[in-house]
Amino acid sequence: MGGQWLTVAGAARLLGKSERTIRRWIDAGRLNTERSGPRLLVRVPDELAGQGQATPPDRVTIAVLEARVQALEEHIQQLTADKEAWQRQAHMLAAGGSRQIEDGQRRFRWPWEGGER
Repeated sequence: MGGQWLTVAGAARLLGKSERTIRRWIDAGRLNTERSGPRLLVRVPDELAGQGQATPPDRVTIAVLEARVQALEEHIQQLTADKEAWQRQAHMLAAGGSRQIEDGQRRFRWPWEGGER
């Protein structure tokens, strides 16, 4: 008796059905289940797995992921700007320049410096 063991959500994605439908099928005895710790695993027979169509992600999920990507890209840009400012400061110090960090680039003070930010 072949098949694959999946979570309810994984079985729903594989079969192109809702989680509610999968739970109804479990209650009706169409799918076997087994507990694995706190998770309920569902055995999806191979003959059913071939029939399903994976559902594409919905537009809300795509919009949320796109917003996260944009936020991460902005964060990367800020980190890159910080890195470049620190590199300039390191080069200036290596050349015997001033110890003053460029205004507008400094976000914190070292604990031994004290004073207002």
